[in-house]
Amino acid sequence: MSRMVSGTNSTAIERALQVFADMMIERMEQMKGGDWKKGWFNSSGGGVPQNLSGRVYNGSNSFFLHLYTDMKGFKTPVFMTFKQAHDAGASVKKGAGSFPVVYWDFSIKDLHGNKISRLEYDKLSKEEKTKYTIIPFLKYYNVFNLDQTTLKEVQPEKYQQLLDKFAVKEIKDTQGMYVNAALDRMFEKQEWLCPVHVDKPSDNAYYSLSKDEIFLPMKAQFKIGTDVESVYQNGMEFYGTALHEMTHSTLTEERLNRKVSRRFGDPEIAKEELVAELSSALIGNSMGFTKGILDNNAAYLSGWVAILKEEPKFIVSVMADVNKASQMVMTEIDKQNVALGLPTLMPSKEALKNEIKVSSIYKSGKDTFRISGYKDGFPLGEKPVSKEEYSFFRTLNPEEKRVYLETKTASLFKNEIESVSVSRNKSMALR
Repeated sequence: MSRMVSGTNSTAIERALQVFADMMIERMEQMKGGDWKKGWFNSSGGGVPQNLSGRVYNGSNSFFLHLYTDMKGFKTPVFMTFKQAHDAGASVKKGAGSFPVVYWDFSIKDLHGNKISRLEYDKLSKEEKTKYTIIPFLKYYNVFNLDQTTLKEVQPEKYQQLLDKFAVKEIKDTQGMYVNAALDRMFEKQEWLCPVHVDKPSDNAYYSLSKDEIFLPMKAQFKIGTDVESVYQNGMEFYGTALHEMTHSTLTEERLNRKVSRRFGDPEIAKEELVAELSSALIGNSMGFTKGILDNNAAYLSGWVAILKEEPKFIVSVMADVNKASQMVMTEIDKQNVALGLPTLMPSKEALKNEIKVSSIYKSGKDTFRISGYKDGFPLGEKPVSKEEYSFFRTLNPEEKRVYLETKTASLFKNEIESVSVSRNKSMALR
């Protein structure tokens, strides 16, 4: 099932993709200049982008919100919709520009192109369903950064808490280099998905597909700076390089199965290098450090710029791989964070248990699937869904699932939601 940019909002989506492409082109052009040292991000993020309630943005949205925060000079990667700002008692500042967050939805069409609703589709027999096609398409909504709102004025304590949450503390080893405890533990105990060799001198960093092993120079080899700041940054370069090669190692058939040609100069190789660069930049910035682009990837910059200028939709394919790779890497890193008693990059299972109950789609029997509906934690009941919808739902990342469930709940439980609203209004009137 191919994912395409389609639907009635295709023009708006194309504009959103153009925004992403223009941002990447601008940063790539900066990196092509000789005086740009930082790479994709000019400053460290110190956490995963989130909305005001704490829900994190994943994959491509996470990367672009990080990049937008960096390029605009915002203090934190905290974003909210116009309504979320209003609900918090704040407002969006006059003249503030919004930024798109994209997610997947789908439409159902028969052989003649006629659309039917999800409810109509669910009532069809298995044989009748074969006459219809589920077509995924991109949708979006707009968000504003925390600094584009008046939250600082109306909720100063909340604002300061968010600043503190994303503050980056310097952690140095005995050589003055940046140190990352989670990655150090992973390499020491060899708990990555394949062996990572970091204990012997080496002239190159690379992932061997034939051996399924990663080879890195020793951390001390990265210490080439002559001042305190440069030495500290050298440590970041070591871990960033490691994340780049770890991303490459996710391409195998038994992991994420990215098809990559072994022929030098093949476009697939250039794309794979971009996936590794973006994934390592995203993960590193979420962990609180940033790195420059790898020297051997600087040669790809002009090619990447040319592709994005000609075809901005190239981003959809690239970021789909970045989504999957970065989540796989961060999941493994979070296992180390848990073992060390450190905060996790992604919400923990325990944290999710403590959230207000939300809708979910799950397998209820051998061949039966259901959606449990909730509105602000209030149970709305359950309704059947198809196997196709269940399977499609499982392909989505957490942020896409959240938005998708909100849409489906509003559609399938419309009457139940209205009943809840009436009951609450009556209850409020009695107080």
